[in-house]
Amino acid sequence: MKKKFVMNQDRIFSICILIFSIFMVYQTSKIKALFGNVGGSDPGSKLFPYILCIIMGISAVGKFIRSNEPDTKPFFGGHRMRLRVACILIAVGVYSIAFKWIGFLPATFMELAILVLLMKRNHHLKWYRVVLFSAAVTAVIYVVFHNIMKIYLPGGELWKLF
Repeated sequence: MKKKFVMNQDRIFSICILIFSIFMVYQTSKIKALFGNVGGSDPGSKLFPYILCIIMGISAVGKFIRSNEPDTKPFFGGHRMRLRVACILIAVGVYSIAFKWIGFLPATFMELAILVLLMKRNHHLKWYRVVLFSAAVTAVIYVVFHNIMKIYLPGGELWKLF
């Protein structure tokens, strides 16, 4: 007996991820090479984003195909969950602006702290754990990108005024 097609939250999420990965492929195609591409053999700055987009797209299609169970809970779980999602989206938007103006280190530290507090659910976190976690993750990201991979992370426009 054939199973009936069910449009559940996993499938909705899979469609969103697939659309996002297609959008990111388009955005990646607009990246200009920082250095000359000698003979067309250098993969350049587009390779890594293309690989991630392909993995995201394949994962989304796989999740869509495997998910055929009806939802047991509402998609957003009520007013509090919708408010939490809206706050997270606003926080990410503010981070993208703050990243440019105050730089990577303070913006990332504050963003991580805010996201941890927004996503904590009903757990009571001590403030010093949030600070330590945010500082540790920011430091690890900084070391990996700046020191190991030698990728410039912005210092911020605000600090240039002083």
